Amino acid sequence: MGSISLFEVVRHNHLPSQGSYSKFLNIFQECIIRDKLIQKNMKKHHYLLLILLLLCGLGYGTQRIINSKEKEGINEQSLVKEDDEDDSGEGVDVVEKEHALELTIISPEEETFIPRQARMYNSILEGNQKYDFASVRCNWKFYLNENNEETLIQEMNNTGVMSGESKELCGFTSTFIDRVGKLRVVLSLTLYNAIGDLESIEAERTYTVVK
Repeated sequence: MGSISLFEVVRHNHLPSQGSYSKFLNIFQECIIRDKLIQKNMKKHHYLLLILLLLCGLGYGTQRIINSKEKEGINEQSLVKEDDEDDSGEGVDVVEKEHALELTIISPEEETFIPRQARMYNSILEGNQKYDFASVRCNWKFYLNENNEETLIQEMNNTGVMSGESKELCGFTSTFIDRVGKLRVVLSLTLYNAIGDLESIEAERTYTVVK
């Protein structure tokens, strides 16, 4: 009993080794578990980061599309506004010409002529801004002053049509002036339509009839 066998010594020394190995295994397993948890968490972080990047890209793309459509809408509105302004005349300096009729006897051009000489009597009407294709009624009166006494020696009527801003009207040719003296020619012109007279204007010019 006082002696210890070799088997007991080996067994006695082997027991502590098994405890240490078990602890090592436990530590190793914990390390593996922690590593797996870390990797799992890292994968979650990667997924979250990827989802965040996708959301940011989607938001940026959506904002670009919205901005592009808003810009197109603004451009279309500008074009429509410009077209409306062009159609209505707004935004454009339009100078409206004043309607002011002016009648002038332009023929004969010479201030002097002889009796029985063929002369064309004509006039021009200017400043028309209202009456396109209005009918024209012309009344010519010829007054001859002989021996300081003026007498109506001839009256002529003719017609025409007014168009545009200015037009020569009421022209005719005659040789009826057969006496000498101071000749005063008076032209009364009336614009009219189917309803009635629109506007009247008068002009006169003086000539000398000599032998």
